[in-house]
Amino acid sequence: MSEELDKLRKSIENIKKVINRKKVLPLPTPTTGPVRKQPQVNR
Repeated sequence: MSEELDKLRKSIENIKKVINRKKVLPLPTPTTGPVRKQPQVNR
């Protein structure tokens, strides 16, 4: 049980970090641009 709780806590922390990054950087970063253009990612 403790291991599962730790995983949940880490995942929640990662989600919070991503949300904070989006709030701080609303503009698309150069790393996200080319990734969308690649069709291999969707497959």
